[in-house]
Amino acid sequence: MNTHIVSHKHEIRYPWDRWGPKTARGIGLLALLLAFLIFLGAPSPSGAEETGTLTLEDAVAQALAASPMRAARAEAEAAGASASAASWGRLPQLDLAYGWQRTDDPVLVFGSLLEQGRFSSSDFGSFDPSTGDLDLSTLNNPAPISNFRGKVGLFQPIWMGGSVTARLHAQQAAATAAIARSERAEEETAFQAERAFRLALLADEQVALLRDSWSLALTQEARVESLWTVGLALLADLEALRAHRAEAYAALAGSLADSMEARSWLGFVMGAAGPIGNLLARPDTTGSPAPSIAEALDTAQDRPDVEAAQAGVEAAQAERGLAASAYLPTLGVSAAAYHDSPEFLGEGAAHWVIGVGLAWRFDAGSPSGRKAAAARAVAAQENADTARRRAEHDVRVAHAKLAAAAEQLQAYRAAVRGAEEANRLVERRHEEGLATTLQLTEAQTVLTRTRLGALTAQHDLAIARAALRLAAGTPVPEEEVR
Repeated sequence: MNTHIVSHKHEIRYPWDRWGPKTARGIGLLALLLAFLIFLGAPSPSGAEETGTLTLEDAVAQALAASPMRAARAEAEAAGASASAASWGRLPQLDLAYGWQRTDDPVLVFGSLLEQGRFSSSDFGSFDPSTGDLDLSTLNNPAPISNFRGKVGLFQPIWMGGSVTARLHAQQAAATAAIARSERAEEETAFQAERAFRLALLADEQVALLRDSWSLALTQEARVESLWTVGLALLADLEALRAHRAEAYAALAGSLADSMEARSWLGFVMGAAGPIGNLLARPDTTGSPAPSIAEALDTAQDRPDVEAAQAGVEAAQAERGLAASAYLPTLGVSAAAYHDSPEFLGEGAAHWVIGVGLAWRFDAGSPSGRKAAAARAVAAQENADTARRRAEHDVRVAHAKLAAAAEQLQAYRAAVRGAEEANRLVERRHEEGLATTLQLTEAQTVLTRTRLGALTAQHDLAIARAALRLAAGTPVPEEEVR
C-alpha cells in the first residue's frame, strides 16, 4: 500500500499544486491580502474617515440627507406652495401697467386727445365764416400723436362658479398627498439604509468566519502532507484536504465579493461616491418587541402612502367640481384708474371706471373635461382601495417572515450548539486516533456552515423586525437604532 502511495506522490489534481504546497499557500495568502487591500481601498462616505467606525444611526441619517430624499422634500414643498398660491384666488387681483403709443389713426388720435384732456374745437377742423366752408382735413388726417398711459386696475371676484374653491381644495389635497409621500419615502429610505447596513455587516462577519475556516484548512493540509511524506497518511486524505482547502478558499473569495457588493449598495443608499470603506459598528440585534399582527394591521391603515392615496381621492373629487364650474357663470367687480399724457410721466388727464360684470362662457370641450375628471376620480378611489389592501398584505407577509426568521434563528442556534459539541468530540477522538481526518474536516465544515446560517438568521431577524414596522407604518424608534 505504501509503495502505491509513493508511486502516485507527484499526481496533479489542482493547477496550483504544481507549485508545491508552500508556494500554493503563499500565493493564496498573497491573493487574499490583495483582495483585502482592494476592499479596504474603496471610497468612504463624504466626511468619514476610512479608519473610523460607521454606526447604523449615522448610515440612516446620511441616507435621509441624500439627493433622493431632498427631491421628495422639494416636491412636497412645491405642492404646499401651490396650495398657498391657490388660496389667494379669493382676494382682489391687482393690475399695474404703463405703456406708450404713437399713431396718426384718426380715431386713436381723437381718443388720445380726449384722454389727455387736450381736445379743442380746432381739432374738429376750421370754419371760414365768409364762405361758410368747413375744413375737416385736420380731423381726417391728423398729425401723429404720442400717448403715455398708466393704469391701476383691480378685479374682485364675487362668485366664480365654485372654481376658486374647487381649485383650492384640489391643491390642498395634492399638497397633503405630496407631504405624505415624502414621509413614506423617509420611512422606506431609513429601512433600506438599515437593511443595507446589516447586510454589509453580515458579509463582513461571513468573511471573518470563512477566513478562519480557510486558515484552519491550510493548517490541516500542511499537517497531513507532512505525515504523508513519511508514509503515515493516505493520499486520499491529503487530496480530500486539498479539495477542502480549495473549497474553503472559493467560499472566502465569494464572501469577499459579496462584502464588496453589500458595501457598494450601502454607499449607494447613503448617497456616497462609492462603496463604504469604514468599519461597521454592530448594532443591537434584539430591539424592542415587534407589534402584533392586529396592531400592525390597525396602524397600517394610517400609513403615509395610504393617506397619500386618500388625499388623491379628495383631489380628484375637487377636480370634478372644478370641471363642473365650467358650466356656471362668473360674477366680479372691477375698477381701474388711468392717467394719459403726451410725455413720459408728464402732465395729462386722469380718469377712472368701475363696473360689475357677469360672464358665462361656453366651451365645446367642457363635457369631455368633466368626463375625464369623473374617470380620474374613479381611478383615484380604486388606487386608495388598492393602497389599503396593499398595506394589509405587506403586514401579513412581514409578520410571517418575522415569525419564520425567529424560528430559523432558534433552530440555527441549536444547530450551532450541536455542531460545536460534535466538533469537540470528533477533535478528541481524532487526537486519540479514533477518528479520521476526513471525519474531523466534515465536522468542522458542518460547524462553519451552521455558524454562517446563525449569522444570517440573526441579521434576517433584525431586518424582518424593521420590515414589519415599515409595513405597519411605525418607524423604528431612535433608541433602537442607537
